[in-house]
Parts: sequence; C-alpha cells; structure tokens
Amino acid sequence: MKSLLAVWLALIMVSGCFTQAVRAEEQEAPYEVPAAEPPSPELMLVDVFIVRPVGLAACAVGLLGSIVAMPFASLSGNDREVSRRLIAEPFAYTFTRPVGHFERK
Repeated sequence: MKSLLAVWLALIMVSGCFTQAVRAEEQEAPYEVPAAEPPSPELMLVDVFIVRPVGLAACAVGLLGSIVAMPFASLSGNDREVSRRLIAEPFAYTFTRPVGHFERK
C-alpha cells in the first residue's frame, strides 16, 4: 500500500511539471546583440568554457528544484513564476544568448 501511494505521489509531482503551459510572451529571448561592439575573443572563451557549463548545471538544478516546488506552487497559484524562474530563465541564459554577450534587454 505504501509503495502504491509513493508511486501516485511521484506521478502527481511529475505530471505537474508537464501540464503547465508557458505563455508565448514569456518565451521571447531576453538578450539582445549590440551591433556596434562585438565581444572580445577572451570574453567568448570565458563564456564557452566557464559560463555555459555553469548555466547547464543551473538548468539541471532548476529542473530538479521545480519538480520539488511544483506541487506547492500549484497549490498557491504561482506555478508559472516557478516555471519561468527555475526553468525558462536558466535555459534562455545558456542556450539562446549569443556567445560572449551578457547584456539583458
């Protein structure tokens, strides 16, 4: 009986992560590329070898944190904010930002 309850609780927690739709306006890229000043090669290397791997780790930690937080966030009504802050922002910072550019809009 306890194992059945644990399976149901796990399914409910995981399904909460997949049932939340992210609005299209939250999907816009928060980074812009300045046309006048390209990044230096050193800054690009730091971005590729240090900042991007840290961003990838932040994506993994944010996903795990959102799985834990989503049942509580759903009950309180701020599940979109949790999804945006823990999943969408680290993903955008890691994968949609141009290499060497750290400026936000």
